Amino acid sequence: QFVVFQGSEVGDNVDGHRNLLFATERPEPRLEPVYTTSGMAGLGADRAQTVYHGRDDVMLVYHHTKMWNNWSRWDRSMESLLEIYSSWGSGEKGGTDRWNLAEMTGGAQEAWAKGYRLGVIAGSDTHVGTPGRNIANCERDEMLVFSNGIAGVWAESLNREFIFRALKQRRCFGTTGVRIVLEFFLEDHCMGSEVLWTADKPRE
Repeated sequence: QFVVFQGSEVGDNVDGHRNLLFATERPEPRLEPVYTTSGMAGLGADRAQTVYHGRDDVMLVYHHTKMWNNWSRWDRSMESLLEIYSSWGSGEKGGTDRWNLAEMTGGAQEAWAKGYRLGVIAGSDTHVGTPGRNIANCERDEMLVFSNGIAGVWAESLNREFIFRALKQRRCFGTTGVRIVLEFFLEDHCMGSEVLWTADKPRE
């Protein structure tokens, strides 16, 4: 069984790429570019943030977090996730065994160090329509040498409303392709929760 979302990819190679997802199946108007005085069209992350800011039914997911992101802007109202892994490799931080592209930035650790409260997912991004397939050196193998990633989501039901809400609340995780179940709680608070805590109080 599948649940599908209306969405697209937006961004540029300066401010980074985002995956744009909508909670409803209502058709959305095309995100029109803005032309600058130099004639260049702008469909960057800042454009999407401006157009969709404050909407509960829109999500922007940091995509290609090891490439092109300068982490200069974060809209917490609709940016709660980053893609930490795909067939392009790991986007956590430089120096890991799955970080090998020339176009590199600081990765996810840089965003967290800035105080961005972002959960993680993983995906395929092979551009060939095989979600969940995780065979390295298989599709687009002239560029992609890593297996596809997989996202796990803790949702109450397999439908668009509950899955979208779980993603917005960071109740999710990403793997390098292995099909595992990861369950994490701090006391009774699920992964992704924001919890007030005193330094001397024990945690379980």
